[in-house]
Amino acid sequence: MNWGHGITLVFLSFVILMVTMVYQSFQQTFDLVADNYYEQEIHYQQTIDQKINAQALDKQPVLKVKKGQILVEFPQDSSQLKPTGELYFFRASNATLDIKTALELDNTGQQTISTEKFETGLYTLKLSWQMDGKDYYKEDQVYIQ
Repeated sequence: MNWGHGITLVFLSFVILMVTMVYQSFQQTFDLVADNYYEQEIHYQQTIDQKINAQALDKQPVLKVKKGQILVEFPQDSSQLKPTGELYFFRASNATLDIKTALELDNTGQQTISTEKFETGLYTLKLSWQMDGKDYYKEDQVYIQ
């Protein structure tokens, strides 16, 4: 083999490597934290105020993960105030695994959510609710097995 063949072989190997890398980079998915992140950033002061409201409560909602279910438990005194809101299970690694559900408490101030529709992994529960004319917000980490 002479120099011409060697240089051609190295050049072709480099081109094949670059084409392969470009092809693989186009196969990657990049999920944003939120589609409307700019709008959310503008209104983030409201979220801060909601977090402060939640921290000022004497008793905050409690999240319990048991086998096959997630239990969201509000204090007994808040069940008379009938909180309304939303549970948003955010999966940072894959936006298609995010789950939103309405806050629907029973008479004891609890809501049970089945983990059948969840994939195994780490979720961030973003709990936002309204109660007695105020807005509240709380985040918790949840690991589903």
